[in-house]
Amino acid sequence: MSSSNNITKKYGADCQCLHRFFIGNSTSRDASTIIEMFAKRNLQELNLICRTYYGIYNQDLLGFLLQQNTTFSRLAYLRAIEPCNRDADLIKEALFAHTPNINKITEIICTRTSSQIVSLKRAYQAQYNTSIDHDVSNKTNGTVKEVLLAILSSINNNGGRINSTMGICDAKTLYEAVESGQHIDQRCILNLIKQRSIEQFKVIMGSYKQLYGYEFMKFLKKEKCGAFGKSLHAVIKCIQFPEKHFSKQIRISLKNGNAQEVLIRTVVTRTGVDIKNINQVFSKKTGWSLESLIRNEFSGSYHTDKHFELVGDFLVALIKFW
Repeated sequence: MSSSNNITKKYGADCQCLHRFFIGNSTSRDASTIIEMFAKRNLQELNLICRTYYGIYNQDLLGFLLQQNTTFSRLAYLRAIEPCNRDADLIKEALFAHTPNINKITEIICTRTSSQIVSLKRAYQAQYNTSIDHDVSNKTNGTVKEVLLAILSSINNNGGRINSTMGICDAKTLYEAVESGQHIDQRCILNLIKQRSIEQFKVIMGSYKQLYGYEFMKFLKKEKCGAFGKSLHAVIKCIQFPEKHFSKQIRISLKNGNAQEVLIRTVVTRTGVDIKNINQVFSKKTGWSLESLIRNEFSGSYHTDKHFELVGDFLVALIKFW
């Protein structure tokens, strides 16, 4: 038996279940099967399911999920797509919103590893025939733009070894850049970011605290740091303490009325990375677990969005399994 036939045999039942569910001809057990499928299968298995689905129904599963235009189908799409393509979609949405979503843009660029940013830039170029650097430059402005472009340039230094000695020297350079005059040396700081990988920059931050007894981020809140300090603070928080960033964004979303969107993005993109750490930080700050918040936000079978009541189950399953 060929490998193609073996794959079809293994994942054919999954595809049939998916097809029944989304065309409205599902059995009572299909919903729980689909949630388990998307929550527990790894990316390679989900890719094989997509491949098998095309072989059976001559239809691209990812495209089909997008066409459904429901919260549940979008969640399934974000879970099944390659992470670099998913991030390219998310950052495109954020850049070309009516008002560019700076928090979302910063989050995507600054909570990924250098190698993930390399993959993201390639995927963005392939999907949209332009570079992220170009669109960030055109759609953002001021100090935010300068810092984000510096981070995007830093991936050119991806692949180098982590160097603790260099980290100490760079920490001293940062100290001089912020302490030596009435104004901070923005050019020096931006050049340092451009010349180091994201992983090496984390070493610099650790060295800074070891040498001077406090986080570099805390200095950036001083008045003399101005707008540049505020932008750099947001970026460094994402790089150094992503779990604190995501926890805060969820808390802010509760006030802004977009908690569902932020919860979906956070759980899907941080599953298998640090979702449990985010849960711990959020719970410590609020007294709520993410599971409790998700159940609250996605409750109500009265919702007109098809399969909406299953979104909470889907997200909770991701948190529990990964």
